Amino acid sequence: MARGQIIIAPDHLVKSFITKMFYKSIGIEIRMPLPENKPHENLTDLLIEEPTVKDDQIESLQKKLDYERDARLEERFIYIVVLVILLDVVFFSIMPSFGGPISLLILELLILIPLAKRMGMEEIATILDKVLNRVAGNSKDRDP
Repeated sequence: MARGQIIIAPDHLVKSFITKMFYKSIGIEIRMPLPENKPHENLTDLLIEEPTVKDDQIESLQKKLDYERDARLEERFIYIVVLVILLDVVFFSIMPSFGGPISLLILELLILIPLAKRMGMEEIATILDKVLNRVAGNSKDRDP
């Protein structure tokens, strides 16, 4: 090391008085690193960024897209239910006995419950599940 040289070192490397005096005696100046070179204690400070206008727009568009998707799925489910009801009217008028429509309703509920869950209509799925359990419960009570 030459005279007049500057060493930038953290304090923990040059803590002892003897080390500081040695470097000072041979003409080497020891400086502490600048604060911005100080290591971060928490790395999340580096990862957190303030949201920009573009980020806010993307978030609002994403919310609108999610709303539209949910609305379309609900609409499709309503169309399917209306179609099932119309087919029920036709089939119920054709079937002469009472057992045929009941079995058809149970079959339809078995199809509509998973369909409602898949289309994001959890409330409807729970209602249909309760109806199916009630119908199945009533038939169990009559058998014994």
